[in-house]
Order: sequence, then structure tokens, then C-alpha cells
Amino acid sequence: MAARIMQLLEEPIIRMKFIFMVFHYPKPDHRESLLKGMSETASFFKGKPGFIDAGAWVDENNPECLVGVSFWNSKQAFFDAGMTFAKPDEIVAGETKPRERFFFERM
Repeated sequence: MAARIMQLLEEPIIRMKFIFMVFHYPKPDHRESLLKGMSETASFFKGKPGFIDAGAWVDENNPECLVGVSFWNSKQAFFDAGMTFAKPDEIVAGETKPRERFFFERM
């Protein structure tokens, strides 16, 4: 994942300034449907102004954790794209604990 982020940062045509990252902890029987949902979310973003790329990753230190990452031209573009969020302490159906969300803005 780090190599892909560095690649995006170095591409002169792309002006990535914002990354949204969310850690999911699916129950074993929910893993495939979560991956499908993450793929559908990435497809939803395609064509939205400011969207660059998105994908699902596995945390090699915690294989039960699925990480969703999306790359944007700006924080505003991300929020304008229509993403909605569960409450920070809510455990979403099919997951074992609340999602952890991270917002990274390039300085």
C-alpha cells in the first residue's frame, strides 16, 4: 500500500491531497460481501470530481482487518462525493467492532 501511495504522490499529473482510510473488522462469513461492497463503493466514486483511485487492502499484521483506501484531489471533493458514515462507536452488521476512520490531508 505504501508503494502505491508514494507512486500517486510522485505522479506530476495527479494532485493527490487527501486520503480516506477505513479499517473494517468483518466476521469471517461477512468478509466476501464486505469486499464486494468496497468494490461497489469504489465504482460509485468513479467519475466523481476529484476522485483518483480506491481499493481494498489487507493489513499483513492483522489479516482479519480489511482496509479501504481512497485517494482524492481534495478533502472537499471527498465529502462532496456523498460518502455517509456510521456513528464512530457503532458496530456495523457483519463486523466485530467499530470501524476506524482516518483522514489524511497533504500539507
